[in-house]
Amino acid sequence: MAEKEMEHRHRREDKTLKYNGRLIIVSTVLAFLCVILLGGILCFAIYVKSDTGAIATAIGAIAAVVGLFTYGKSKHNN
Repeated sequence: MAEKEMEHRHRREDKTLKYNGRLIIVSTVLAFLCVILLGGILCFAIYVKSDTGAIATAIGAIAAVVGLFTYGKSKHNN
């Protein structure tokens, strides 16, 4: 019975590690795509001489990154 419990626990840990690895890869790719998209929006806003739009986009992007970083740190500490 103890061996079955150990095997079950090992299988669950392996699945968790695989899931976390996939999650890291997917989140990195999505973050990269968001940065590219925001960069494009920022460049377009500068191109059409919309300084307010460019500043708002930059501040929004920075706020989103800081918010996610803080949320991730607080979640990791708990």
